[in-house]
Amino acid sequence: MKFASKAAMAAALAISMSTSAFVAPAFAKKKDEKAENGQPPLKVGKEFRETAVKAQKALQANDNATAKPLVAQLQSEAKTDDEKYFAAQLALPLASREKDYAAMKPALQTLIASPRVSQADKGKYNFVLAQLAMQDKDSASALNYLKQAKALGYSDPEMPLMMVRLQSDSGDTAGALASLNEAISADTAAGKKAPENLYRYGVQLAYDKKMDGPTMDWLEKWMSAYPSNEGWRKTIMIYFQMHPPATTQDGKKVKLDLMRLMQKTGALANQSDYVEYAQTANDLGLPYEAKSVIDAGKADGKITSSSAAVKDIYQTATAGVRNDTPLATLKSKAESSSSGVAASQAGDVFLSHDDYQTAASMYQTALQKGGVDANAVNLNMGIALAQAGQYDAAKTALQAVQGAPRADVAGLWTAWVNGKQTGATAAPAAPAATPATTGN
Repeated sequence: MKFASKAAMAAALAISMSTSAFVAPAFAKKKDEKAENGQPPLKVGKEFRETAVKAQKALQANDNATAKPLVAQLQSEAKTDDEKYFAAQLALPLASREKDYAAMKPALQTLIASPRVSQADKGKYNFVLAQLAMQDKDSASALNYLKQAKALGYSDPEMPLMMVRLQSDSGDTAGALASLNEAISADTAAGKKAPENLYRYGVQLAYDKKMDGPTMDWLEKWMSAYPSNEGWRKTIMIYFQMHPPATTQDGKKVKLDLMRLMQKTGALANQSDYVEYAQTANDLGLPYEAKSVIDAGKADGKITSSSAAVKDIYQTATAGVRNDTPLATLKSKAESSSSGVAASQAGDVFLSHDDYQTAASMYQTALQKGGVDANAVNLNMGIALAQAGQYDAAKTALQAVQGAPRADVAGLWTAWVNGKQTGATAAPAAPAATPATTGN
């Protein structure tokens, strides 16, 4: 990700100019005299004072040519802490005016070391030094200065993103992700929506370092804030890369729940996607859903050929629909059974028929009667409630799902719900780079 440096350097110059342009500290005139800020006035030598007055007048007149050699003389002749402090106070605005970054550094470092400088100003000066270090590609020093600025209570809109870059460059990916999240939170607190490329960058950082948990977290954040057909496809493909679905019956159920999400988000891109979805539903004994998926693919223009695979799935699904147990019978058996298994199975069928309210009711019955995998049932109940538009109830069910892989699937469905609740849409700007994915 690219971080702006011109704006940051302009901010650095503005800070240095505003904090030093131009009020020079007072010299001591009488013994034990106190300055207005409560600190004793500066005590400097007679020759230093005479040169300083000349330099000060030249700066106030914007006569940089005259001031420059005088300031250099003061810096070379300064012996006491007060003389070094005063010379730095003159050197900083002069260097800022001339954009002499090399001359700014020692002046800033002298001011930071001085007990006469407030903690707030020391925070500002550390931030400027961080900007200068980044300009020199000295990441280690820049990160150190930023940390000191933050510890001193200084804040700036650029700071979290600067931390992200520096922490990432130093290999501290966890720290970089935390700073990136801080940057997004700062935008949110300010009533702004963080740019989409910040979310994409979070995904890329975590994915490149093979950090599965953080990758899933950032995928969910991204789709909650900027859902799109393409984004959802990439998100689910990344998940499949990290966690290839098991070929067991349970693995197929997890895969089906993700394929359902792909259809809901417009992420099914081609005939292969639709066929894979339909085959998975067929394998799980849900012929109505399998047939519906093939019909939808044809209607969307994604299934354009009558391949053997398409024909076989469609014929099998059509026959299965004819031979399926009536829905009323399934519901009656589920209600009369002492175990929750029949209700859970009935919920699966009602969900495959897009009867979301009845499906959710069946899943609730299954949980009440027991004898079922609570995580699997809560996941499907959350999916049913989400599609029924009962978003808060859906999130409650989805948040109850624990353990991989279903907790990840629940997180992705929660992201879809979040997007619906906030009305989030994709950003129109061109996206930043994201991790490569397989699939179309």
